[in-house]
Amino acid sequence: MPTYDYKCRKCNHAFEEFLPMHKCNAPTEMPCPECKCKECVDKAFSTPGLHLDRRTNDVTKNKDPQFKEAMERVSKAAGVKGTKYEREIKGKYL
Repeated sequence: MPTYDYKCRKCNHAFEEFLPMHKCNAPTEMPCPECKCKECVDKAFSTPGLHLDRRTNDVTKNKDPQFKEAMERVSKAAGVKGTKYEREIKGKYL
């Protein structure tokens, strides 16, 4: 199940929920857990979590041709592009 990020427009409280995809909008229909404002919670844009395992870097890079394509997409994603993570991905996986 994916983790989704949410933020209250009124108090700026940010939180995350671990939900099945078909329930990803449920928290937007509930009051903010912090200030209890109704209809103030929005789903925030976030990128998928990525764990870079340095122990398997070369094995993964060389054995799976689709891995390189996936890492290219991740390196261009909002929240990654222009950060140290983009440089790390390009340096180790591309």
